Amino acid sequence: MKRKVSKGLLSAMVMMLLTLGFSVTALQTKAYFYYNGQVASVQQVGATYNSVTVQWTPAVGTTPVAGYNIYLNDTSLPIATVPASTLSYTVQGVAENSSVLVYVRPYATDPETGVPDEGYSAYADAQTLSHVTNVGYYSYGFEYSSSPYQGLKVQWDYISNCDGYQAVLYKKNGSVVQTLNYASKWDYYKANFTKATRKQVYYVQVRSYVTLANGIQAFGDWSAPLYCVPDPIITSKNADVGHYSIKMKWKKISGASSYNIYVSNKSGKKGKKVATVKGNKSSYTIKKVGKSKVNTAKKTYYITVTTNAKFGKSTKTSKGYYYTRAYSYYY
Repeated sequence: MKRKVSKGLLSAMVMMLLTLGFSVTALQTKAYFYYNGQVASVQQVGATYNSVTVQWTPAVGTTPVAGYNIYLNDTSLPIATVPASTLSYTVQGVAENSSVLVYVRPYATDPETGVPDEGYSAYADAQTLSHVTNVGYYSYGFEYSSSPYQGLKVQWDYISNCDGYQAVLYKKNGSVVQTLNYASKWDYYKANFTKATRKQVYYVQVRSYVTLANGIQAFGDWSAPLYCVPDPIITSKNADVGHYSIKMKWKKISGASSYNIYVSNKSGKKGKKVATVKGNKSSYTIKKVGKSKVNTAKKTYYITVTTNAKFGKSTKTSKGYYYTRAYSYYY
């Protein structure tokens, strides 16, 4: 038995199939835009006390890069976006003596929808500069015994975010005596200037650095100077001790402006200052301590000589660690 299908119904069925076919085709041709660009390298190229500058290689991918998103410490929210022609960025507002992670992530735009998609990022571990503070004696220097104890020893506050230090020993007139470079922050926040002696007035300055791309060092400012003034070496002999006087002799210190003489009747105490010997002289005769005349037959005298040195309008004095004992045992 034959059935007839009306031409109207047949046309409607054909149109429905064509419509469904076109819909399926449209869904199959619509693809998600995927950008596979990648930044191969990010390096730190600049540093200040409150900023770091990074530089990166151009992104490589199948789609031309539209720009770069910059992230700080994580990739949750960009802190800046730069165009594709920009390959460096300076992050401001970073604390001194800080280490931060700077991520650079390229992105491209879907040519059909205009929707951006990010590629693969790279990052740099960047450091800000740091001031070196509290430069002081590690131990009293100017020892004249054999190595390794000889020299002038100084130390300073440890810095957690730097790559090393440079310490310089200067004569009073500013000429360099010795430069020490320490390529580590862990073991070297101390310096031993082996060329220092107790014949010269010095000063020391220290600065830290961070290492940038290609091994370039970015230095911080020099520390405040540590003025290093040695006690003079006493050269008095037994013959210089009289009954009613004591003649003190010492080796001159280059750069000294004067010397102080202190006398005590107890060991370990600096006692009274009995004189200031002006000019770079090398002797002084003690006849009185306060209002009392010297009598080496009745008293033992402990004598300390310190050095004064002028740096501009300021006068620096040696520590007075050494003393000389004077008495008469034959009266």
